[in-house]
Amino acid sequence: MKKILTLILVLTATSLIAQPLNTAKVGWDYTDADLTTYSITEFQIKYDFAGTWASVGIPTDTVVIIGGKTYFTPLIIGTGPHDVSIRACNINLCGDPIGPLAFIKPGSGKNLKIVGGK
Repeated sequence: MKKILTLILVLTATSLIAQPLNTAKVGWDYTDADLTTYSITEFQIKYDFAGTWASVGIPTDTVVIIGGKTYFTPLIIGTGPHDVSIRACNINLCGDPIGPLAFIKPGSGKNLKIVGGK
């Protein structure tokens, strides 16, 4: 299977400041031709070099690019430093993974309050 995937980490916001951090997603590019040629049935994700690969299916959250799509799936992982890898699979086997992409998922604030006013 060709290694055509390009892994990116994105926030769903057009403005990084305006959106909560829990909307973080991971995205990757895959060509329509390779999706058909290699009979791709799912993409799999793996965090932190450990554990097992988990299927994310073929995500419907996509953006059309020239010759293919960027596929997105939520980053379902705790705060702190991490890495993520993605691979494409058909019913027989999976291709080489792309990544890892290292990132730090920030924590949320604490002790929310309103100060001042009458």
